[in-house]
Amino acid sequence: MVSTLPGGAADDLPLVPSGPDAVLFDVAYEPWPTRASTAWTGAGGRVLNGLDMLSEQAIGQIRFFLTGDEDELLPSEAEVRRAMRAAVGLPPTIG
Repeated sequence: MVSTLPGGAADDLPLVPSGPDAVLFDVAYEPWPTRASTAWTGAGGRVLNGLDMLSEQAIGQIRFFLTGDEDELLPSEAEVRRAMRAAVGLPPTIG
């Protein structure tokens, strides 16, 4: 499931994972965690938050600024990604 609503807007919706592999991509990153994401994980689902998306968008922008091509990998991109994710309190990799 994907929620592109502003932070807190989905808090009172009855979001329930369909099984243990169900993923909610809640693009909100402020406030975090949202009540919807907490309820989702409490019911056994997995959640990705807006900071995951924000950090990956930033990687694409850096690629474009440095090379003119958002698909061209950066030198030491793995280290850049880890540093960016650490700066916003995310684990080193998604998932």
